[in-house]
Amino acid sequence: AAWKFDQYNNYVIATCRGAPAQYFELDGTGQFQDIGGEAGEGDTCGRIGPHFLIAQDRLLRISAFNNPLDYVPAPDTQAALVELDQRGGQCQAIIGGTDVGVIFQERMISRMAYTGGATAFQMDPVEFNQGALGPLAVARLGRLMFYASEHGIFMFDGSQSVPIGANKIDRHFGNNLNYTYRNRVSLAIDTERKCLMVAYPTGTNSDVTEMLIYSLPDQKWTRDEFTGQVLFEMPKEGVSLDDDAAVIAAVGTTNLDSSTVSI
Repeated sequence: AAWKFDQYNNYVIATCRGAPAQYFELDGTGQFQDIGGEAGEGDTCGRIGPHFLIAQDRLLRISAFNNPLDYVPAPDTQAALVELDQRGGQCQAIIGGTDVGVIFQERMISRMAYTGGATAFQMDPVEFNQGALGPLAVARLGRLMFYASEHGIFMFDGSQSVPIGANKIDRHFGNNLNYTYRNRVSLAIDTERKCLMVAYPTGTNSDVTEMLIYSLPDQKWTRDEFTGQVLFEMPKEGVSLDDDAAVIAAVGTTNLDSSTVSI
C-alpha cells in the first residue's frame, strides 16, 4: 500500500492502509505522529472546505470544523462518521475543494458539498458503475480529474466522465494490467509538458513496468516501459532571475515581459 498525503493549513496528514493516520506540523517537532483517538486508520484522505476527511474502506471520518486532529463525532463540532454507499465499494480517493469535493469509490463517483449545520455535508452520486482502481489512480488538473477505472481511462469534469482512452489505449491497458495489483496504478500530471501519465504493473509483475502518456493538447497517447514503484507530482523548484542559465532553461529567454511569462 502507498501513503497518501494532503495538507490542512499548517498540518500534513498522511494515511496508508494498515497504519494509523498520522500528522506532521510544519513548524513543530519535525516528526510524523499518530493522530490517535477516533481518526483510526485510513486508505486515503483529503480536505473539503473547513474539514479534513479520512476514509477507510467505506467509512468516512469527517474532522471537527477547522480541526484536522479531532474526529470525535459531535453535532456542535460537525465531526461525523459516515458510511458510504455499499454499491460503490471501497473509497479510493478524495479530491478536495473549497466547498465541494469529489469522492471516488471503486464503482461510484459522488460530489460532496459543504452545507454547514449539524449535517455538514450533502453527498450526491454522479456516476454509477464507474470508479477508480486505487488510491493513486486519480490525478487533478484544475477543475478536471483524470482517473483509471476497470473500464479504461477517463476525464471527469465534476458532472460527467468523458472517455479519453476508448478506441485508443483502453484495450491495451485492460489486457496488460496485472489486476491483482491494480491498487498500484498511479496517475500524475506533468504540467510543464502538458501530459497525463498512467503507470501500472503488467503481466505477472507486482511493480510498475509500463507508463501510458497522454498529450493533453494533442489528445494522443504513447507508451514507455520502465520499472518503478509509483508516480507522484511535485512543485517545480523556483528560479532566481539572476541565474540566466536557469531562466533560459525554464522559459527560453532572459528577456522577460508580460508576453513571455504567464503564471
